[in-house]
Amino acid sequence: MFKSIKDYMEIMSSDKRVHYILLWDEAPYLSNDILKDLKLLMNFSMDSKDCFSLVLLDQPILNNILEKQIHEALKQMIIINYELKIESRNGFNVVIVKTNSGNFACIPDYDAGCHLSTLNDLFWNSERLREIMNKVDAITVAHALQSVAEHIELN
Repeated sequence: MFKSIKDYMEIMSSDKRVHYILLWDEAPYLSNDILKDLKLLMNFSMDSKDCFSLVLLDQPILNNILEKQIHEALKQMIIINYELKIESRNGFNVVIVKTNSGNFACIPDYDAGCHLSTLNDLFWNSERLREIMNKVDAITVAHALQSVAEHIELN
């Protein structure tokens, strides 16, 4: 089954130019075997192709798990990620990840995610976020990202 998934993703990436983004919530509850499989899946043709991005959510606990020697290779594949708690009329978490395809925001409370420009790009980010959430919350998130842009290394 692993080989068929690998082959399918390679074909979709090279022939159809599809880039998958796998978001996995509650990542600390993944077994060691699943984490090893994810490492293998991310490692195939990695030197020459970027077939998908993996976003593992629930970072504070996950960081402790990834400190184990058995997961060292997977941890090295994680580029950058931040989790923000935004307080507004609806408080929610936003996870921002730098992938090989650019910046990506995941909003678990909305079961949604989207690609972003630089964190300072208020117009682009507002427009992209409005596609996955209501206008007021999208503008709130875009302004919050702009506010933290100078404090985090993502761009």
